[in-house]
Amino acid sequence: MAEVSMRALLATEGLGCAYETRSAGLMAVEGAHAAVNALAVVRTYGMSLESHRARRLTEEQLAGAALVLAMTQQHKEAIARSFPAYVSKVYTLTEYAGFAGEIADPFGRNLACYKACLADLQQCIRAVGKKIRKAEAST
Repeated sequence: MAEVSMRALLATEGLGCAYETRSAGLMAVEGAHAAVNALAVVRTYGMSLESHRARRLTEEQLAGAALVLAMTQQHKEAIARSFPAYVSKVYTLTEYAGFAGEIADPFGRNLACYKACLADLQQCIRAVGKKIRKAEAST
C-alpha cells in the first residue's frame, strides 16, 4: 500500500519519472500476492495492487536506494542488523515524515485496520512528498 501510494503521489506531482519506489520485506514470501483487504482498500483510492508481488529486501536493493523507509522501528532495527552498511539511509516512514509513532501492520486483520493503515500511510506520504518538492525546488 505504501509503494502504490508513493507512486500515486509522485505521479500527481509530475515526479514519477524522477523517482522509483519499490516495496520489499524482511520476511516477505517471494511472489506472494497482496492481501485481499489491501487490494480492496487501495481500489477505493483509484490505485491497484493487482500486479503486486512480494519480494524480500536484498543488499543490492539497499545499495541502489537513496532512501529506505521502514514501517516500524523494529523493521528499521532489523534492517540495520542485517545490513549495517546501509543504516544511514534507513528511517521509519513516520520519522522521515516528521511524525511520532509507527505504521501499524494490518496483515491478517479486518478491512477497518487496512483502511486505518492506508490513512496513516497517506498522511505520512504527503509529508514526504512535501520534503521531496522542497528538495527539488532548492536544486
